[in-house]
Amino acid sequence: MAPALAAQEDAPPTPTSSRPYVCPPSSCLRRTKALEEDGVLAGYRADPGRKRLGLGLTVFLSLKVEYSRTNSQVVEEALKGIDHVVTCHVVSGDADFIVELAVPDLRTFEKVLVEAPGSPSLPPGLVDARGE
Repeated sequence: MAPALAAQEDAPPTPTSSRPYVCPPSSCLRRTKALEEDGVLAGYRADPGRKRLGLGLTVFLSLKVEYSRTNSQVVEEALKGIDHVVTCHVVSGDADFIVELAVPDLRTFEKVLVEAPGSPSLPPGLVDARGE
């Protein structure tokens, strides 16, 4: 959806109408451009429906690796090669990485788990089997 249309959809309702107030496209575009130029709007993204893509299971995986800059870089490169990785975060504590995976089912997750670098484990309570 165009940014101007998105801004229009989020506009507050008017006191006299149950429909949202629609600012003129030129005003919305001007406001959007100003926000982009100020760095407030840093970009736009697509949000694909995982369930519609056959990826109904989201799993968060903890990875522990023997820490060194080289090992971390090797793990990061290995994770980039796994199609089901959605995000990866470097963290402190019991894990070195928290990895979000979107997979179709548990069988696929088990295959990814075997291929994962480092020592993978599942943090308690971080499995979302609901999908969308």
